[in-house]
Amino acid sequence: MTGAIGTKGSACWDGADDLQIEVVSGDEGFFRPKTTVEPPEIDPQAKSGAHGGVIREFVDCIKAGTVPETVASDNIKSLAMVFGAIESAQTGKRVEIEL
Repeated sequence: MTGAIGTKGSACWDGADDLQIEVVSGDEGFFRPKTTVEPPEIDPQAKSGAHGGVIREFVDCIKAGTVPETVASDNIKSLAMVFGAIESAQTGKRVEIEL
């Protein structure tokens, strides 16, 4: 079970089809009452739609044996850019990024 907790509620996902969402319905006290809400509908063909669309595309790609648009191996490029930006800010110099 994967979950997220925020100031206005929580969401728990079982990694398959079950998504449970609760929103805080009170405004006083530490233990506030919560209300269960239905998750929003996500277009099964959409590659967008925030995390839901990305997760759906990922699961579809696993089933079909294809590569998702947001493949994790591309993240190394983003990480290189972040480390380059940090180094540039610290040194005040341009940093070449090699991939």
